[in-house]
Amino acid sequence: MENKSVIALRRSSEWMNKARSFKVFIDGNEAGRISNGATEEYAVSPGTHKVICKIDWCSCREMEVTVKEGEKVYLHIRSGMKYYWHFSIPLLTLVSIYLYHSLQRLPKPLWLMYALIVVALPAACYFLYYSLISRKDYLLLSKDDKW
Repeated sequence: MENKSVIALRRSSEWMNKARSFKVFIDGNEAGRISNGATEEYAVSPGTHKVICKIDWCSCREMEVTVKEGEKVYLHIRSGMKYYWHFSIPLLTLVSIYLYHSLQRLPKPLWLMYALIVVALPAACYFLYYSLISRKDYLLLSKDDKW
């Protein structure tokens, strides 16, 4: 049996981006894709390699990984949006209340409009920040010793 060098990548199972695969690039070439909650292994030559994962125009920071002959290096990829639920749950709750009032043809309370503005503006800024300004931190790639 051949003693090969491997980069093993584990992706967290997360609700965020659940239906989409991340593209995995090693040394600038697409090595494959990794699905939600999956683990993939990529055979590489011994030496230093640059690893990056992408989803649409967003990605993680490029990571240099040194792999010795016959060694397996473990990496972990996950979403970088750690406050996703802190913004999503209040926003979804208020939108649900708004839709309920609309569908029931009830008058919308004034507090609901103010609450939607107070919650929606920071949520929109948070999502736009990760989609546009910090798009290289949308995913987090790190070494993984937990396997």
